[in-house]
Amino acid sequence: MKKSLLLMSLSAVLAVCSPAPDPVATLTSGGAFKVKGVKITAAGVPDWPLSAGDVISTLDSNAVIKFTDGSRVTIARQTSALIEKTQAGIRVRLQKGSMSFRLARAGKTEVSGLDLPAVPRTEGGLTVNGTNAWFFPAAGGFSAEVNPAAPVVMTPFNLGYLDSLRTAPDSGTPPVAPPPITQNPGGPLPGISATHP
Repeated sequence: MKKSLLLMSLSAVLAVCSPAPDPVATLTSGGAFKVKGVKITAAGVPDWPLSAGDVISTLDSNAVIKFTDGSRVTIARQTSALIEKTQAGIRVRLQKGSMSFRLARAGKTEVSGLDLPAVPRTEGGLTVNGTNAWFFPAAGGFSAEVNPAAPVVMTPFNLGYLDSLRTAPDSGTPPVAPPPITQNPGGPLPGISATHP
């Protein structure tokens, strides 16, 4: 009995004393959000540390994620994203909802939607609804409601456009998008945005 209590106490001490993963970013939100399914209230938590492997889910408020390399991602409400470690650095993988991003040019942060490759741009917006993802080439936009740039459907069948973005400068007009090729053509753009649920 004493031995098992000692082992339980020792394992509890080791769990508390074991180093946490190094934070790669901090999250700020005006309302409650979830990290790995655990609800966190924003009151008293001005900057919540995030590590690779964290899944962030916003509830009724947007959240801003600031990365150590200076990159910044704004996640709309009712949105889920995974922070994952890659060979190059850190990737924000949008799973559901919308986000806009402005990445540091010399940084090691990248963004993608669903299981698609990273978007080869330093600013823009992404929206994911079900099995479809849309990329907004202009900065600062979550959706067509707040971003006048035409969205481009991103699927594994439409990656030629992503390749054309790699050679286009970030400033100026992005290259003309090819006609979207989707597995489910004709689907409407989701009504998810920063300002209207």
